[in-house]
Amino acid sequence: MPRLRKRKVVYGFNRYCSANDEKALLYYKTDPLFDGLLATSYSRHVNNWQVLELVKQLNYFGFSVDVLDRSITEKDLGMLADDYNLFVGLGAGDSGKFFSDIADKLPSARKILYAAGPEPSLSNHLIDKRYKNFQAWSGFDVKRLRMITRLDFNASIKDCDSVFCVGGRFALRSYEAFNKPLFSILPSSAPWLSVRPSDFHTRRSNQILYFGGNGAIVKGLD
Repeated sequence: MPRLRKRKVVYGFNRYCSANDEKALLYYKTDPLFDGLLATSYSRHVNNWQVLELVKQLNYFGFSVDVLDRSITEKDLGMLADDYNLFVGLGAGDSGKFFSDIADKLPSARKILYAAGPEPSLSNHLIDKRYKNFQAWSGFDVKRLRMITRLDFNASIKDCDSVFCVGGRFALRSYEAFNKPLFSILPSSAPWLSVRPSDFHTRRSNQILYFGGNGAIVKGLD
């Protein structure tokens, strides 16, 4: 099935609204809102489900939602107007490099920084450490993936009113020093994936649980 052409913005998504009293802007991905394959399949990245669920929840609370794709350029920011009540956007990785620029254009909106993982400087430190460990035992110095290099996180955290952190206690605590209200979102998975508590007590040496995607060295698959 051919992929549809990426859209930089989706306007006025209100499929799940009982009322349209408020207006929200989401800065994440637009694909799941118009690509039926992404909307119904968990075979690709779980962030597709996250986008859909974020939009649904905002609709349920009365927000009509405009969605900006993370592929936008600085030139595209000229389309924004200060007519939003709420702004939720990526802001802790390179995909959210325009969080601060968008926030500056929306002074009337409450601003939520959506952080998919630990604070960027800590994330970079852990990634670098993992690659150095790999190089020490393998002898190969390979290109580092997932390093955050294009984001001004200090500007992003300054411009937000609160942080929604996707991750466990370790990731959440990495944002405590910034004195912003913090809210934890546990990582999501496909509904058919089930790990029973008893599985942790019956480990077998010939079975592994691996979370796929790029950045395999960071995830421990050498």
